[in-house]
Amino acid sequence: MLVALGLVAHAAVEAMPPRVILKLRPAIATASTGGLPGFRVVTPARGENVAAAAMRLAALPGVEAAEIDSPVRITPLPAVKAPLVGISTQITASAAAHGGELLPNDPLWPQQWGGVAATAPAAWAHAAAADAAATAAGDSSTSPPIVCIIDTGVDYTHPDLAPSMHPARGWNVLTNSNDPMDDNGHGTHCAGTVGAAWGNGYGTAGLAGPHVSILACKFINAKGEGQVSGIVECLDY
Repeated sequence: MLVALGLVAHAAVEAMPPRVILKLRPAIATASTGGLPGFRVVTPARGENVAAAAMRLAALPGVEAAEIDSPVRITPLPAVKAPLVGISTQITASAAAHGGELLPNDPLWPQQWGGVAATAPAAWAHAAAADAAATAAGDSSTSPPIVCIIDTGVDYTHPDLAPSMHPARGWNVLTNSNDPMDDNGHGTHCAGTVGAAWGNGYGTAGLAGPHVSILACKFINAKGEGQVSGIVECLDY
């Protein structure tokens, strides 16, 4: 399984409480909180400096390491770019092989400058040929790759993403539930870049091609704020 982590940067996120992540020694690592096996997330004593608390806690018996549960914030989405010069906005009425490339019929594909620059159509054609050869050889063991989007969640009802969503949908660290619905938009944007339904005549085309399974793990809130412990929990998920 692949993971895609939204770009984050350390920031002064006032809404996030000061906390310390403890990595427990194996002898006592059977206990955990916050969904982190082998770890504990603790809040310093009132008035205690978080850096000093990390140093104090690191010296405790049974603690292998301690670090500040740093706040993170997503990088704002860039402005929409104009289509590349020379890229036709007239595309075929259905997905079709053309000149060694597999072109989607998604209307916004010509504006996906990253996909065009990455020569995605040639890669899709190569993958399709490999899949066809495997099928012809009687190999039915192939399955779509699973990509986990670790971010603000994913709008799993979006018409361009619903066909690509994994049946489990994913996990929400903030609510400790399996409902990773996006209330910010950043994670959905990232999920679309990876796995927007390909060749369905709607929206964009995900760079993973026609076959991909999207999982979502939400650790960033609607304001675009989260903490490192949320990333760890998503990776464990």
